[in-house]
Amino acid sequence: MRKIILVLALVGVCIWLALAQHLAAPANAEPIRPREMAYGKDRLQTLDFWRGEGGHAPLIIFLHGGGWSSGDKDSETGSAKVAHYVGRGYAFAALNYRLAPDVTIAEQVQDVADATGYLAARSAALGIDPKKIILMGHSSGGHLAALIGADPRFLAKAGLDVSTIRGVVLLDGAGLVPRARTGAPRPGGPFTSDAERRILAPVNHATKPNAAGFLFLNASSEDLRQQAKILADALEAAGTPAEVHPIDGTDHMALSENLGVEGDPATTLVDGYLRRVARN
Repeated sequence: MRKIILVLALVGVCIWLALAQHLAAPANAEPIRPREMAYGKDRLQTLDFWRGEGGHAPLIIFLHGGGWSSGDKDSETGSAKVAHYVGRGYAFAALNYRLAPDVTIAEQVQDVADATGYLAARSAALGIDPKKIILMGHSSGGHLAALIGADPRFLAKAGLDVSTIRGVVLLDGAGLVPRARTGAPRPGGPFTSDAERRILAPVNHATKPNAAGFLFLNASSEDLRQQAKILADALEAAGTPAEVHPIDGTDHMALSENLGVEGDPATTLVDGYLRRVARN
């Protein structure tokens, strides 16, 4: 009888351990599925939203790159960054926005501001803190995030104050400063003139009011590193905190793709930054 009880007990322990391991580390589990929402009437004015654990969560809004003319929010479905930040209690949204040349860059920026306003207006139902929003952009998406954080007119049109943006995280943000003109604008390029490039250069809007702070992470491109430094220096001169960190051993695409991967140096920096700006 004792042997039977002992065998049953051992079987029970094995079953419990197997179940616990399955729940704790579902290596091949399906990614957390987002809720898709439309913040406008155009087919690209949509976003994917992942609810954070608990209520009143800080919100990370991610803007894809693609040279202002390509890219899609679906690239974040199943990404390391979504699992990483949702698992740490942040809500996460990945945006689509209308693309050039069908719309101007200014219209793209307003799309992002409108999507931010859309989410903030539904904060109670979505379980987010509308006063703790972080914009995160890669490449050209970094330009859009930086301009919203530096030029409050876009958010004001969406019914928000720039003070709701607690941080702007730029992953190899592109087009942050005006370029010297050496000839006619590149045919088919997203900026139609030097005047438009100057108007939409965040460095020309660095005086306050700005978002509460900026974090610049840059891979190997010396041009993008210089652009980040120029904008960060202008923000700092105006009294807005701005950190610049080169990330060695990576490249333009991997900088975003590896965000959320354990041991990734950029992730460590972003995690520390978010704790400082969104967890107080």
